[in-house]
Amino acid sequence: MDLSLKSELDDLFENIKKQTSTLQNKLLQSGAVEDFTIYKVSKKQGGREVVEINTLKEALAVYSDYECVAPDSSKESSLFPGYIALNKDKVTQEGFDEIVANINLAKKQFKSFLDEHNKPKAIMLSQGPKVKLNPILYEAYPMKSPVQIFRMVKYFEPVINMIHFKWARKQRYDNLTAESAVRIAIYNIDKPPALQYSSAAWRAKMNDLIDKLTALPPDVKLKRIKPAPYTPQLALRITDSGRWQKLHGALPVLVNCESAEQLKLTAGLDDLHEVKILDADGLANLGWKAICSELGFYRNNKSM
Repeated sequence: MDLSLKSELDDLFENIKKQTSTLQNKLLQSGAVEDFTIYKVSKKQGGREVVEINTLKEALAVYSDYECVAPDSSKESSLFPGYIALNKDKVTQEGFDEIVANINLAKKQFKSFLDEHNKPKAIMLSQGPKVKLNPILYEAYPMKSPVQIFRMVKYFEPVINMIHFKWARKQRYDNLTAESAVRIAIYNIDKPPALQYSSAAWRAKMNDLIDKLTALPPDVKLKRIKPAPYTPQLALRITDSGRWQKLHGALPVLVNCESAEQLKLTAGLDDLHEVKILDADGLANLGWKAICSELGFYRNNKSM
């Protein structure tokens, strides 16, 4: 790696760590934390093991946990769902919203730098060649996980009085026209899934897909579905409206409350056994016919 790139990358990463440290120290020292519940969720034998973090110092440390779970897979990482409830009267005084904004800005700047300078390439690892989408990051910090580094810190402003954890499937169903599907296929024509297709085979598949999509009636309704496993969900009840806000996140959410006494946790998070992904077969059972499962294109059987 060019030394100038490494130097700039170091500066950007140090800024993330600096801004994150500011948040951690402020939360420890300000006395603004009324309550917290944070879990560490890890893969275990096809399921998910849930361990509750007991001390505030350990809980805050998850914001700066950038290490890979497995050296050969920088995408494998633990989840840290949870909340840190702050006294609403101290939030503005301590400037927590501004600190969170500074952290997320530093992360965006870091990611923008990688997007500009990275070029995917195969890297030989102990289990064979793998395509690394962030080779600059891998070369500079081989034990750092980009998934962990890129995770944004959420600050939920409305005052809440009730919290509920559960396992939920964060599945996306986006409406799609044949025309927009063609544009997506054209965009991905030179981006084959890692180690699944050769460039020539993928381009041929995309050209065939484009021909099929172009031949569909203009009023045909498609969906772009991204199959997903169960993930932790955090539901927050807003005091003023009584409305529930559902959040998915891999880092603890900062929330506002009146006091610990006026905040109720209605359900925690337990181990999840047999994590099931709603894959192409599962979608077929629900009536969705795959047009191109690699790009997530499906059509409802009832509309065919």
